[in-house]
Amino acid sequence: MTNLSNKTDREVLEILYEKIEDNQSIIKSLQRKARFAAFFGIIKWLFYIGVAVGVYTYFQPLIGNLLDTYESIRESAGVLGNLKSEIPNLNNLDFLR
Repeated sequence: MTNLSNKTDREVLEILYEKIEDNQSIIKSLQRKARFAAFFGIIKWLFYIGVAVGVYTYFQPLIGNLLDTYESIRESAGVLGNLKSEIPNLNNLDFLR
């Protein structure tokens, strides 16, 4: 830090002007970095959303097939349960023991 009490007004103004210029360049640099960070942040989230949509569209038919298979198994189990109640002496058959 410089001692300003021994300087003339002109010298003090020149020192202040230099510091203001330095501050301006630092502020512009920070603004530029903030703009790039915001831009790439948006790009990053668009990428994440795109990947999520892509994964969903890729696996959606597989998930649909799995759900259809599960539903058919449930229906088959229901039919077997109904069949057991419709056959009167099912417990007396030897091959079920």
